[in-house]
Amino acid sequence: MKIRLLIAAFTACLPTSIAWDPDAGLMVSYTKSAIESVSSTSGSYMERVIDGDDNTNWVSGSCLPNFYMNRPDVNVLFGKFHEGKCAVNGVDALNMDHVTDGTPYTSFDVHSFNKSVFSLTLDSPTILHVISLSGKYNDDVHLYAVASGSKHFLQAIGTSSNYQNVNTFPPNVSITAIELVSNSSFNINELSALAENGCIERITVDLGANKHVGTVRTRHWAGTNSTSHLVLMLSTDRKSWKTVAELDPNTLRAITTSVSSQVARYIAMEYTVNLRNYNKVYCYEIDAWDEHGAWGPPIASKPQTKTFRELLGVNGIWGWGTQKYSSQLTNDMSGPLLYNKLASHARNYHNLNWDVTDPDTDPEYSEMAAGRGTQA
Repeated sequence: MKIRLLIAAFTACLPTSIAWDPDAGLMVSYTKSAIESVSSTSGSYMERVIDGDDNTNWVSGSCLPNFYMNRPDVNVLFGKFHEGKCAVNGVDALNMDHVTDGTPYTSFDVHSFNKSVFSLTLDSPTILHVISLSGKYNDDVHLYAVASGSKHFLQAIGTSSNYQNVNTFPPNVSITAIELVSNSSFNINELSALAENGCIERITVDLGANKHVGTVRTRHWAGTNSTSHLVLMLSTDRKSWKTVAELDPNTLRAITTSVSSQVARYIAMEYTVNLRNYNKVYCYEIDAWDEHGAWGPPIASKPQTKTFRELLGVNGIWGWGTQKYSSQLTNDMSGPLLYNKLASHARNYHNLNWDVTDPDTDPEYSEMAAGRGTQA
């Protein structure tokens, strides 16, 4: 009962205006200022990576089966008509720009009196992981990859695939051109491809100004086996990036990464996404500080002005080897008094479970005084 009264009295003395702050003493993250912003290569809810809640998240879009076609950052064929890379039977034609405009809702008619041939030349020999084609066909259209001067047959696409997206996975060779060949005319709605880098998703935080970055905290679980690679990058201009850490995309908990202290304005998480249909990645929170992290710089040490005796205390209740309580001792140099030269304070404590099995139980100190011990 005495214990409960003491706790109640102590609680009553606390100021009622003080609210509990779980982050008291922590340095404010750079990403929690008023001037930061977030962008991403795709997806939604990107502002959630700086909302202070590890349980909300940005989710990317999906590259496959064909959602990447309108993204010039990963679709290596995007806009190639405007670079003079496309031809039909060796010549240009009206509306050919629709082939690489990033949407399947426009089309281009490939026709000839004999064989219909559409070709697209790449900037340089390139390994392509996926070639995507959608269109309308009157007869089989043969898809070829040109590599080292030779044509490699990849797939025949027939009328059963009209208006559908068809993905082809070429062999691991450096391709210089793509050809579509048919004995009849056909329409191309869109031709797109993912190159050797595959599908890349990136979430970027703009700190609003250059900061000294030395500590980054992230909760970045990407989804089980959704990615093959995840890196943390920093930049001052969003053009030149420096990879400062490789992270495990399957880590569930939040982690803190110490990096070489450097000036940066932009922080990015870049995911290399495994090529599966409707595969997405996630990021939950990004925080950053200088090299001292969330705890701030260490407090400067200073010489101790008190002696060891002035700091140390001993338990004044114990009899210290006499099998008695200190109040029962008659010798002035026994019990806790043995330590007068080393300690000047009493450090009296008593574990609650020494006396009771539950805080609501009366310890029955009268029984203890009678030599029968407490309730425990």
